[in-house]
Amino acid sequence: MPCALLSTKSALLTTNGWGRVEAIPGRTRVFGVDRHGRLAFKSVQAERLKSNEATVFLGSTSAFGNFAGVTRILTYDGRVITAADLAESGRITDTCFDTIVDLPNGKLSKDFGTHIWDTIASSALFVGVGKVAVGCRDWKKISLSSFARKHGLCSIERVHGQAYIITRKSGFDSAVSENWAEAVLAVGRPWLHDSEHDREEVSRDNSAFGIWYLSALRELKIGFEVKYDSLQHTISSYIVNVGAPPRSVSRGRCVCYGHERSGLVRIAWEGSSWNPVASGFLTGPN
Repeated sequence: MPCALLSTKSALLTTNGWGRVEAIPGRTRVFGVDRHGRLAFKSVQAERLKSNEATVFLGSTSAFGNFAGVTRILTYDGRVITAADLAESGRITDTCFDTIVDLPNGKLSKDFGTHIWDTIASSALFVGVGKVAVGCRDWKKISLSSFARKHGLCSIERVHGQAYIITRKSGFDSAVSENWAEAVLAVGRPWLHDSEHDREEVSRDNSAFGIWYLSALRELKIGFEVKYDSLQHTISSYIVNVGAPPRSVSRGRCVCYGHERSGLVRIAWEGSSWNPVASGFLTGPN
């Protein structure tokens, strides 16, 4: 039975949208690419292993995420290479990837908005009953969208000199039911926006929400490109608006080891010639 090894910090494309590997149930349905190049889901069995593994951050022009060093990544030219080997090769800009950040419309569960909320909550500074608080870096220069105000989605509040975005579950559910992508951007822009450089900054630890943000941009046909500090190190991923949506084939732009080790999860499935999608990249069996 084929299996893949993933970091608990990776995000799998499931029938509930992007799900943090550390939070997926023992059995779940995951999307991957079959031998015909089509997106198809399989039922996978997830098992948390006792060992920890070095974390590798991988970023291209249109996707980014955290992987275990032993995770095998498929490149556009058909090679299969571990994330650790990518980090040590020094040739990331010579490597292209098939990247998938579009959500498969019509194939997601009806309550997938719950998983967006769970991802936001996982990076929140405060989690309360029916609401979460995340940071707001440019509260003097940012304003909430009319979509956010319409649904009572969130508010910007200052506490002891610090600004926070308070997102309410009731408003979030209402917003997602109308347009999930607008809801993600309504929370994400005031949370992530850097007015000085006119870009959204996603820390490496917040990459699970970052991939939801990229999917929302794709859903709304908003062009973007992802940039990084350097080829071998970055603090954050920087999402910059450009005229045209990115191509599905993207060039590597950054790969580096994380400061902490992460848990390891093995996912197994039946059948061959199928590669699960994790954090926008195609992964291969170990």
